[in-house]
Amino acid sequence: MQRFDVRSAGDLSPFAAPPVASPQLGTGPVPTPAVDAPPQRHADGESTQLTADEFHAWRGFLRAHQAICRVLDEELQRDTGVPFAHYDVLVQLANAGGRLRMRDLAGRLLVSRSGATRLIDRMENDGHVVREKCSQDGRGQYAVLTAEGMATLERARPTHLRGVRHRFLAQIDDDQLMAVGAAFTRVLRELERETGESLL
Repeated sequence: MQRFDVRSAGDLSPFAAPPVASPQLGTGPVPTPAVDAPPQRHADGESTQLTADEFHAWRGFLRAHQAICRVLDEELQRDTGVPFAHYDVLVQLANAGGRLRMRDLAGRLLVSRSGATRLIDRMENDGHVVREKCSQDGRGQYAVLTAEGMATLERARPTHLRGVRHRFLAQIDDDQLMAVGAAFTRVLRELERETGESLL
């Protein structure tokens, strides 16, 4: 099985910054606070119901994540035959230089830890990844991107990027783009601090 040599591949990032289009109006219920009014929030740790603003943000995140991932998966499988979960593994490995410890990879994927093991089993059978023992830890393993896996990523990338740009990036303006990126980076950093896992 030929391993992929990341050093000869150039820019591996599948998330090149696209131009941002004007946001579109939604069709669901949206809070309408007064102009310049701060959002209504409770302090961290309060055992009370979410405010309308907090609920709107939390529900929006969950529903948008679920819906976008479903649509991206349908488009990828229809146009390239690559499931979104497989594409996610390929992206994580490529962006990490071609290899990740299994425990770190599992923490970054959109599936459960037990699901990650089964997913890597399937992708190993497809020739997209191989497992290698960790020399520093006999019990640890790396997932390593193969040349076949990199070729599959490159083939699926245009479809995925087209979907990301249309379904997500085109719906937010420049200020929102920067705020969303900063907010979720902060969330992940705090989760890394609490769990000791590598999530970014």
